[in-house]
Amino acid sequence: MTEHGAVTNIVAAIRMDDLEQVQAEINSKPDVLRQRFDIPGNWRGVSLLAIAAGCARIEIAKVLIAADPSLVTEGQAEGKAPMDLLVKPWHHSAFEAEPRKPLYDLLVENGAIPDLAAALMMDDWTRAGAYVTSNPQLLEQQFVCGNQIKFRPIEIAAAYGREFILGLLFTVAAANEIDIEKDLASALTQTFALDVTEKLLKTTQPAASVITNALVFACEVYQPEKVRLLLKYGADPSASVRAKFRYDVIQNLKLRDDASHDYEMSPLLVAIGTWYGIREEAPALDECLGVVEALLEAEPDLQRNYKVDIDGEILELTPLTYTQKLASLFPDKPFDKIIEVLQRKR
Repeated sequence: MTEHGAVTNIVAAIRMDDLEQVQAEINSKPDVLRQRFDIPGNWRGVSLLAIAAGCARIEIAKVLIAADPSLVTEGQAEGKAPMDLLVKPWHHSAFEAEPRKPLYDLLVENGAIPDLAAALMMDDWTRAGAYVTSNPQLLEQQFVCGNQIKFRPIEIAAAYGREFILGLLFTVAAANEIDIEKDLASALTQTFALDVTEKLLKTTQPAASVITNALVFACEVYQPEKVRLLLKYGADPSASVRAKFRYDVIQNLKLRDDASHDYEMSPLLVAIGTWYGIREEAPALDECLGVVEALLEAEPDLQRNYKVDIDGEILELTPLTYTQKLASLFPDKPFDKIIEVLQRKR
């Protein structure tokens, strides 16, 4: 956290939740309220209130607002206002709205205007509902969310586990004949919430290919209960999927996103090959085995060969021979545990 290249005491005090130090800095140097700072996460030129919001320091935020109320909306047009830093630096899988709700309410009470994304992320269904009811076309727009990911409203509601709001958005879309089919497919993949997953499966009746794509992503990020739910609704545990997965230990970074390729993966191969699976930490192995076991309960075809690109060579491998190949490439990693599980199921 720097201002003109120098680390500042007041920013450190905000991070440490040192209210007395913050107050002392403001009293001795009132001009500090007008300074702007660069902080980690590619946030440049943000105010002290924005930093306090990012750290969820509500008592410090109250002091800063009392000292300069204009800070509440400072940076709003550039997407670096206190409201932005309150809700948008975190990926949806790691975001918790409840601890940030008091500061959200404080900012709104003092003039902040959350965009639709912020309202959805914070589970402010009254505001979100008012936005889309008065302007249904908002459902077709993208908004910046956590980690600077851009989603449309239905994707946001699903990704952040907002089941009630999701139903409201469905109603608005239907009433205004807005095509949300692609958003629903993305929502099914992005959500980490089981209740939202089941709502999407029950109410939208997605195609088998959409469910299987969601299954592959659930395998990639290790969600065994979501894997079981998707399998229950018809996802294919043996499906051949031609795609580049972000965490695959062999194929990651080998190909540009727009490059043509001729390799295959299956849900089981994705679960085994994802980079999470070769970390040495015991929890990561347990998570991998949990997904593998969930897939094996659905009795995938373990004798089926998949064309896998390993070090520039296309090999036809079953789930077992794929895992054995990984074990030979990474002998210090615990692939032997996965091999034991696969051999028991043969």
